[in-house]
Amino acid sequence: MPESENSQLLKDLLHLLLSDIHLPIADLLTHLPTMQAHLAAGRRLELTELSIFALRYSERLLSVIDLLLDAMRDGVVRLATDRLTLYSVIEQVCEAVGNQTDMAHLRLRNHVPPDLPRIVLDRRLFTHALISLIELLNHANPAAGELHFLAEYEGDSARFQLRLQDERQGADRAALAPLQAPLSALLRQRNHSQAILSRLILRAHGADLQLSPASEGVSLEMSLPLMPAEPSVKRLAAAPLLSDQSIETLGDAHA
Repeated sequence: MPESENSQLLKDLLHLLLSDIHLPIADLLTHLPTMQAHLAAGRRLELTELSIFALRYSERLLSVIDLLLDAMRDGVVRLATDRLTLYSVIEQVCEAVGNQTDMAHLRLRNHVPPDLPRIVLDRRLFTHALISLIELLNHANPAAGELHFLAEYEGDSARFQLRLQDERQGADRAALAPLQAPLSALLRQRNHSQAILSRLILRAHGADLQLSPASEGVSLEMSLPLMPAEPSVKRLAAAPLLSDQSIETLGDAHA
């Protein structure tokens, strides 16, 4: 990637980082006086709910900061990987979403077979990406309903096919357009941070994201490689990560 493009990439990533940090920090500061008032009045339940909110936003901030600062500083994205069962990761996602009061109208179903081979993932970042995708689906369609996680293992190609199926009708397709638009175009628009970060995390894991029409609702398709690697820290160059090429055509970007 030419130097001028690298410089523009850093500027775009910096703007994305600052934009994504601003809102949750403002929300946290807004809630701190309320939390203090609940504590003084002994209203433990209300305090606990706001504490969960603060923790969720703090964890998201750390994920965003770690991901983008690495790319800005060293030109790589680091994955702290481990061998995990996909079933347990999805269970963690379902639990996290279930604890969010703003998505209590959604019911998540984990149909991933628990006996699939272990997969190499960065648990924190991958979980963050899936939760963000669910939040985007919720933004596109706030109706009550069910979302289903399904997975298949292709032994011949050593890849997992993970699908997030939203069975609700009436989704705003324009709100889901950033899941398919070219990453370079999204960065130039300097918004859509949730969609950008989710796609970057998935690509860092070697997975492309496809939005597919379904007979009922919408379906998000993810093809994940079964990476033959020991638990370690993986380094992926930022330039291929932000390429609009299919991740399968980029070759082995890990060092």
